[in-house]
Amino acid sequence: MEIADLGSSPVSRLPTPRHGHEGSERVAKALDSPASRDARFRHVLFRGAISVLGERKKPAAAPRPALPPLPRPEAIGDATTLFLRRILMQAGLNPLLYRTAPLVRRLPACLRALRVESCSAAERLLAAKPALVSKALESLLIGTTELFRDPAVFTQLEYDVLPKLLQRPSPPRIWSAGCSEGAELYSMAMLLAKLGALDGSLLLGSDCRPEAIERAKRAVYLPSERALPLAAGEYWQQLSDGRIAISHDLRQAVSWEQSDLLASRSLGTWDLILCRNLAIYLEAAATEVLWMRLADALAPGGFLIVGKAEKPRLPSLRRIAPSIYCKCTRPQTSS
Repeated sequence: MEIADLGSSPVSRLPTPRHGHEGSERVAKALDSPASRDARFRHVLFRGAISVLGERKKPAAAPRPALPPLPRPEAIGDATTLFLRRILMQAGLNPLLYRTAPLVRRLPACLRALRVESCSAAERLLAAKPALVSKALESLLIGTTELFRDPAVFTQLEYDVLPKLLQRPSPPRIWSAGCSEGAELYSMAMLLAKLGALDGSLLLGSDCRPEAIERAKRAVYLPSERALPLAAGEYWQQLSDGRIAISHDLRQAVSWEQSDLLASRSLGTWDLILCRNLAIYLEAAATEVLWMRLADALAPGGFLIVGKAEKPRLPSLRRIAPSIYCKCTRPQTSS
């Protein structure tokens, strides 16, 4: 997996300033001064000592957090942690981005899914049958989703957020990042259909787990606690066992892809992004990178929908309702 390179350019590639004869003498003296040999001042010399002596320095841009590189397997940790993180690595994910505690709590479920009793037995099984890695990953990174989960959030989306998006000249582009089984994206599709705006809208769901994407394509869900906004028959039907099956027309209106949200790739530009309860699995540095990447992918005035416990803190995002943030056209300043 490629990891986003958020660092600065190497010093050796930066241009060397040009100066006249007098400037060259001042540079030579500066380079031969005690300060030039002091490690505390080395960070200014690549800009040319003349800029330190006579020119006003431009304020440095705040460094963007960088994701750690993939670890060597032997450097990961104890046997249990090693097993759990090897599963992530085999699935193409960087294990250093994920918190260990939630993975350890899911270990018994992982062993049950593989029908083994120990990590060593699971290791042997996965070595013999690599196709089972996706099942192991599914049990570790379990996603909870349902149609119209958190009704208050979807009420806000229906009566405030979507009407604002529909006033814009182009149809809305909506992305469910870390979509799990896709119930929330189908919920958005139902709201758009109710508002007469489904045709032309772009809806994409993505998740790193292939089995979750396959279930999203099948589109069969447990009954929702909230009444669905569209009557049965047009966009969904109730099966004999009580589950809800999304209609063919609604399934045709959405697209799905398996991808790693934290991989180094272009995310495109979106009017609304749902990314709910993914950050709880991530280390703090990875969470910060996640919010920055999603904010960068939002169009000006776009909306980010997060989980109840998630609170992205970026100057470009303004909280307008519980779990709903709007990308400011001008960054906020703290007072």
